[in-house]
Amino acid sequence: SPLLHGTKEFEREDIFWHYPHYHSSGWTPGAAIRSGKWKLIEFYELNKTELYDLENDPGENNDLAEVYPEKVKEIHEKLSLLQKNTGALFPTRNPNNQ
Repeated sequence: SPLLHGTKEFEREDIFWHYPHYHSSGWTPGAAIRSGKWKLIEFYELNKTELYDLENDPGENNDLAEVYPEKVKEIHEKLSLLQKNTGALFPTRNPNNQ
């Protein structure tokens, strides 16, 4: 098999995470998508999006969102569509705890 011998690239579908909760580890509500070599992370409360090239930066140390705004837009559209198609719920502000 070409995959077993490393002579063919493995094409995988996009993978996405949707985590609209707080976690004791410090994670805040957000979502992420892995699309090819790219990983886009959206932080809901911060209204911030980060983009990483996992092929060249597997440790996610260099946020490229400002360098590749068109790539951010392209991948964010995929994430939004996945969220819509799966009925993803989003956090809402507690009116008693502004």
